Amino acid sequence: MRLLSRLFAACFVLQFVALDVAWRGPASLWSGPSQLVYVAESALLWSAVWAARGSRAARIAGAVFAALLGSVQIVFHRYYHGTIDLQVVQSATHCWSDVWPVVVRALPQLLWIWAPAVALEYALLRLSTDASWSPRRPAAMLIAGILLSGPARQGPPDLQLVESVRLLWQPKDQTPVARVQVPPLVSTRPRLPNVLLIVTESVRGKDYCAEGAAACAVAPRTLALLPNRIPLLQARSVASYTAIAVSALVTGRIQVLPRSEVIASPMIFDYARATRRQEQRYDVAYWTSHSSGNFERDDVPESVDHYLALEMILGRTVNDDDEETDEGVDRLLADRVEPMMARLHTPTLVVLQFGGTHAPYYVDETDAPFRPWQHEVSWRGLAELHNAYLDSIHEQDKQIARCVKAFLDKAGDEPWVVAFTSDHGEAFGEHTAIHHGQDLYDEQIHVPAFIAYGNGALSDTEAQNLSQWRDESVTHLDMLPTLLDVMGVLDSFAMRRLAATLVGRSLIRPPRPMDQPIPISNCTGIFTCPLNTWGMLQATTTIQAQAWDGWWRCVDMVSGHEQPMARPECLRLQRASAVWFPQLPGGAENK
Repeated sequence: MRLLSRLFAACFVLQFVALDVAWRGPASLWSGPSQLVYVAESALLWSAVWAARGSRAARIAGAVFAALLGSVQIVFHRYYHGTIDLQVVQSATHCWSDVWPVVVRALPQLLWIWAPAVALEYALLRLSTDASWSPRRPAAMLIAGILLSGPARQGPPDLQLVESVRLLWQPKDQTPVARVQVPPLVSTRPRLPNVLLIVTESVRGKDYCAEGAAACAVAPRTLALLPNRIPLLQARSVASYTAIAVSALVTGRIQVLPRSEVIASPMIFDYARATRRQEQRYDVAYWTSHSSGNFERDDVPESVDHYLALEMILGRTVNDDDEETDEGVDRLLADRVEPMMARLHTPTLVVLQFGGTHAPYYVDETDAPFRPWQHEVSWRGLAELHNAYLDSIHEQDKQIARCVKAFLDKAGDEPWVVAFTSDHGEAFGEHTAIHHGQDLYDEQIHVPAFIAYGNGALSDTEAQNLSQWRDESVTHLDMLPTLLDVMGVLDSFAMRRLAATLVGRSLIRPPRPMDQPIPISNCTGIFTCPLNTWGMLQATTTIQAQAWDGWWRCVDMVSGHEQPMARPECLRLQRASAVWFPQLPGGAENK
């Protein structure tokens, strides 16, 4: 009987050791002595939990603890191919509005796993009562192991998850950063053009007809208002998270720079307010259906003349943007923007940011051309989930079109430019990912983009140059230099110091290759990513790696096919990557 009890005890302890080895990969056992120490730490942790099972209450607590840690890690690993650690929790607290809907949708699955798991763990603890081992020994050995091997965040997944909980009470860094001031900029344009920059959410390039087919089911109204737009068919974001992508759009800065440098960088709002043409100056507006705090900088309301965020639209505090999706936030934004646009002074620069196309995707059930659709996230229902996403783009298009029309009406006979793009793309099963943020494959960073203009905003030469960028590789970093050029200040003497910090190109000048490979990353100083993911981009080739990759993967973004790293363009990107990433996401040296 005692032998059987010991067998049950071993099953309780070794199940977590087996999970640890499975998640790390069996080969990791031989990659260094520290890996063996981590496995031993896992065995000691669960030996201590098992040894403390003396009373029924202790067994229930141990079973709940074991089942909770195991089931949470299993569900997380299923979708993200990693385990929850300090970095994951830190990222979750940073972007809770993105994380909360995923947690809610995962709860039913988690409960289905957790409930029987509690029963199983309790049975193992109950059936091993005849075996004995003082809890002091494994607890003491565990403490000694942690002291010898380093912080728990470097240990087995179970310890990492326990240690990461402390972050919930860790205050956010509130260190103030001095903002770089923009000197007065004198425009060379005969008239300052009105500028509208539209940033949508999670719309991927392959699902939006920026080129403008006659029948475009997802965006018929906006495209009809701007028939002479120039599509940018190879436009890409530098990240698959909103905070990083939008920061790149409005600052034109590489985002893997130190946090203080990125935050201090001027935004498009600052440049516009500094621009002058005789007595003319820009009336600057930022209106969004996202909640405030969309930028790491907290002075955006003071950096514009007109500010509107989701809290102001709803008249209440917003804890989570996605809880408000059913309100039709883009429609509410358009309701406010139409009359406000008419009251602006021209010339005006307006940045409009929409959010209804973020999961769980707002659908107008009375006008949903893509059917059947569902909001539930499941691997078997991806086609229906994708239809809900397409319907949300279709619904959002109605609201964007209302705002574009109001902008064109306000511009009247004055010159105007409309630029459109998305912050990042979206995955629907590609590369075993759903939604965004997991990787840097094309479905998550290829975005729709176009630039439209009228009333002489561009010269014939500039318009011809812009049309030549149609099939050229561009990134979000090219948007700010282009709009500064549109405003006639990119070559201003006062801009020289600031222009030197911008790596993008003006798209109203003749096409030219990227001067240097661009670092792309979901992990930056302004945004803590859950899983290390970064790479390099030049033209339509990327190298990228994630935490579990031993080396870079080279990908042709147009075909989606992985390429041999021995190819010259792949090797060139790898050599350039060492400047930005001394280590690979998994910690190996990048050389």
